[in-house]
Amino acid sequence: MQKISVIVPVYNGEKYIKHCLDSILNQSFEYVEVLAINDGSKDNSLKILREYERTNPERIKVFTQRNGGVAEARNRGIELAKTKYLMFIDQDDFIDPDYCETFYSAAEEGGYDVVLGGFKRPNVGRRIINRYVRLKNTPYAKYVCTSLFAKIHKTSFVKANKISVLNTMYGEDTVFILREYAKTDSIKVIENYAGYNWFYNEKSVSNTSQKSILDMLQPHLALLQKAKKYDTNNSPEYEYYILQTIVFYLLWGGRSARISDFMHAHGEVFKWLNVNYPNFQNNKYLLFGPCGAPGLNRLSISIFLFMHKLHLVRLFANIYCKGA
Repeated sequence: MQKISVIVPVYNGEKYIKHCLDSILNQSFEYVEVLAINDGSKDNSLKILREYERTNPERIKVFTQRNGGVAEARNRGIELAKTKYLMFIDQDDFIDPDYCETFYSAAEEGGYDVVLGGFKRPNVGRRIINRYVRLKNTPYAKYVCTSLFAKIHKTSFVKANKISVLNTMYGEDTVFILREYAKTDSIKVIENYAGYNWFYNEKSVSNTSQKSILDMLQPHLALLQKAKKYDTNNSPEYEYYILQTIVFYLLWGGRSARISDFMHAHGEVFKWLNVNYPNFQNNKYLLFGPCGAPGLNRLSISIFLFMHKLHLVRLFANIYCKGA
């Protein structure tokens, strides 16, 4: 009997999907099934999936639908899941052989609703770039990575609380995870484990600034508003996470932005912040950041908020922004 359903949305993934599926089939924990949702692929993805299904009928189930986007595909996977736990893997990512067993054991140990782990970022040559992200068991750990991957979710908990992936252009993973956190305190952190391989694709949307900072302004404000909705504890950790989200948006979109666009975006998001978190300047983590957050992240946030406080953001923009 299978105990984990791994949901894999597939859209035009012929280049990487075999490696993804092989990494799931080669798990040390055998009670794992794959729910592969073919989201209207136009390449050979469906053919590949059907072949894997034919040779592994007990382990792989393929479902196909007209193209509706990754959120719709993931939600269909949730609906189809009948196992005790579910996990999400993207089609170009892969997992270490002990990944499912590690998460399953941690979840069963305390009957947790959600278990979190770390990740690493390999490139096309499978060489680890950037850094490993390993979690520490601290109050901030659950905000280090608010993506669907590197987690295991109790299926009954997700379905009972009607938690689904929103079909938005920005932050659909984040909203799902924050909704989970708002519904339970039964959360486990696996310390110092990074078994998920988040493929660093230089051509993907997530690694290129294909949207301008102003294109992303309204979606980002909408994400912030949803995140505020799920702030049930008014904790300094959650407030710091909001600050991190704002600073990262400005830094990610600002590099290729015009100075005027950057300053407009800065003004709008801090206007929102002043209304919704008026005492953010008193956050206890403002100077050094919370324990468990990556050091470079903490440094970036501290410096940027210090510049904001001293009205130095325009000077920073003159140096940082490279837009025409």
